[in-house]
Amino acid sequence: MTAIARTGELVGTLMDLGPLRQDRIQVRHADGTVRTLDEFWAVDGVKLGRPGLADLARFHDGDCLGLIHAHPLSPRTT
Repeated sequence: MTAIARTGELVGTLMDLGPLRQDRIQVRHADGTVRTLDEFWAVDGVKLGRPGLADLARFHDGDCLGLIHAHPLSPRTT
């Protein structure tokens, strides 16, 4: 399975289980310009931190926890 397909499965599982929330962030650059990113999906750590046993089994079966951990470590472009 490709990384894109695995990410798609992860997002589908997260949408089903509910730990995603829409968010907004503003970033101020060194030159003073401000950029806003609206309505992006983020994992809510509080909701993710309290899954029931059935949800935890789904995370485990789909290797979601490994993918969630790997995403913040993915290479970033700036």
